[in-house]
Amino acid sequence: MELASRHLPWDHCYNARELGGYPTKHGSRLRWGALVRADNLCRLNDNGRAALVAHGVRTMIDLRSPTEVRMEPNPFDVEVVEPGQPRYFHMSLFDEANLEALARIEQIRHTGEMYIIMLEHFPQQITEVIKTVAAADEGGVLVHCFAGKDRTGVIVALLLAVAGVDHETIIEDYAQSDNYLQPLYEQIIARFEGDPERQAMLRQQLGSPAEAMRMMLAHLDEKYDGPLAFLRTYGLTEQEIEQLRSRLCD
Repeated sequence: MELASRHLPWDHCYNARELGGYPTKHGSRLRWGALVRADNLCRLNDNGRAALVAHGVRTMIDLRSPTEVRMEPNPFDVEVVEPGQPRYFHMSLFDEANLEALARIEQIRHTGEMYIIMLEHFPQQITEVIKTVAAADEGGVLVHCFAGKDRTGVIVALLLAVAGVDHETIIEDYAQSDNYLQPLYEQIIARFEGDPERQAMLRQQLGSPAEAMRMMLAHLDEKYDGPLAFLRTYGLTEQEIEQLRSRLCD
C-alpha cells in the first residue's frame, strides 16, 4: 500500500495517518484500522471528529503535557463515554518536573538528540503508553501529541518495532510527517516574526528528517540491543508483547 494513501483527511487535522498494511518480519502485516497516529485533535471540526469515530478509533492516547491540555482540552475527554465513542487517556510523555531534561530538549541541535533524551529521561512514561496500547479495548488505537511527529513518532516507532516492522520502514513512516505539517510549521515560525534567532532555532527543530529516527533506532540498538529490549528493561512483559502483536497484526 502506498504511503500517500495512509493520510487521513480529517477536517482541520494536518497529520492523521493510518499504519495498517506494513509487513513484519514474522510474515504478518499490521491490521488496517488497528493503529493511527495524529497531531492535535483540538483542531478537528464536527466532520473531522465524525470521521475519526467512523474510522474505528476506540482508544485515544494524548501524549501532550498537562499545560498543553489545559490550554487546548481534547474534545474526546468526557466524563461519560457514549457507545461507539473513543475512550480517552491523557498520558503526558514529558515529566514537567524534570527540568534538566526539558532544558536539554530546548537546546538540541538535532531532532534525533531530543528522541534520545526522551528515551533516557522518560522511559517509564514511554513504557506505560506501550502497556496501555497492549491493554486497550477492542477497536483502533490513536496516539497523538501536538504535531504528531516527535512524541508520537517515538511511541509509534516502538509499537512498530514490537510488531516486527523493520527499521527502514519505521524511518520511512516517520519521515512522512514533513509532507503534511508544512502549513503548521509556517504558522509556528510566523509567531516569532520579530525574533530571527528564535525563528532560526525553530527551523532547525521543526521537521522530521529520516536521520533523526535513524539516530534514535541506532541508539536503541547500540545501548539496549534494540527497541524491544529497551521496553523489556523498563517493564514490558512477554504477555504484553504478545498482546500487542495480536492486536496490531493480522
